[in-house]
Amino acid sequence: MEKAMIYAYTANNLGDDLFIYILCKRYPNTQFHLYAPESYKKTFSSIPNLKIIVNDDFKHKMLHQLSKMIGKRYLFRERHAKKCPIGVYVGGSLFMETTNWKNDVKNLRSMIDSHENLFILGANFGPFKTEAFWQAYEQLFKNVTDICFRDRASFELFHHLRNVRHASDIAFQLKPDRSLSHDNSVLLSVIYPSVRKDLRDFDTIYFHKVKTIAISFIEQGYDVKFMAFCEKEKDGEAIVEIEKLIPDSYRSNLSTYIYRNDIEEALETFMKSKAVIATRFHAMLLGWIFEKPVFPIIYSNKMKTVMDEAGFEGHFCEVKNIGELNIDHVMKTPYMKPINIEKQTLDSNEQFLKLDQFLN
Repeated sequence: MEKAMIYAYTANNLGDDLFIYILCKRYPNTQFHLYAPESYKKTFSSIPNLKIIVNDDFKHKMLHQLSKMIGKRYLFRERHAKKCPIGVYVGGSLFMETTNWKNDVKNLRSMIDSHENLFILGANFGPFKTEAFWQAYEQLFKNVTDICFRDRASFELFHHLRNVRHASDIAFQLKPDRSLSHDNSVLLSVIYPSVRKDLRDFDTIYFHKVKTIAISFIEQGYDVKFMAFCEKEKDGEAIVEIEKLIPDSYRSNLSTYIYRNDIEEALETFMKSKAVIATRFHAMLLGWIFEKPVFPIIYSNKMKTVMDEAGFEGHFCEVKNIGELNIDHVMKTPYMKPINIEKQTLDSNEQFLKLDQFLN
């Protein structure tokens, strides 16, 4: 059985966990290894071909600190990685210019050095500001076996490299279960805006507008389900702040779903909903995948890019302009026709074009 190491954002974020889920399901005859917190053993307990290398117990925390002190930050991970000829770095916003971006560069260099072949799948590049950032990654990307971005804008930045491609988001590989009928609920995925530096001044207006959306749907006879994709990024805390603004008389029609280690349950929550109001990027995609009408609330350019590429023509708003939101546009969502993503579904299969040649 072939061995492969997965690299991913392991913070119990539904969107990123879906990438791991889809990858392991696609290659059942490959033994995957993932360096991740103990909780991931529960998240992927139903995936027999995934081994979790726990990185958050006392022993491994001490080893990590020791390796940092001697200037070898990824020493323990590399020991396991070198047992796997193939590495797969899978995720969405993997290459952003943060204040610590040089550490991210070292991280990618460690991955490249640890495997005979490294694949980067599903990512977008940016946002970034400096030429030095782009140049650092350009040099590293030359040493990667295959890179498949999920948007054309990222691809265009590196189209001169022969190993760079682009295809639709990996999540489009999920298959909807049409045996489940929807209920009378509207799913409302939220974020805590100030977790993101460029949205730090928008908490109050965002919470109040989402409160208004929830009340409006309840008054129209719907149940409203708030959904948190990632507790670490304070989605759950955002729900608490929004619920504080909602009068008790509406509470019987309100519920909350917080993603905790159960991907199948989270997907079923989407499938049963009648419509989706999506601030999370993958809430928008999952709504489309499960053939639900979606109203996107855009918090980053990556959402708008995918909407444009998919030919989305419905109403939407941006977090930064949410104060100007026309509630009537949101209320029309359950009556809108779901977007056709047949093209994206077929195209997303191309994410795995090169990896298939190694693992199938």
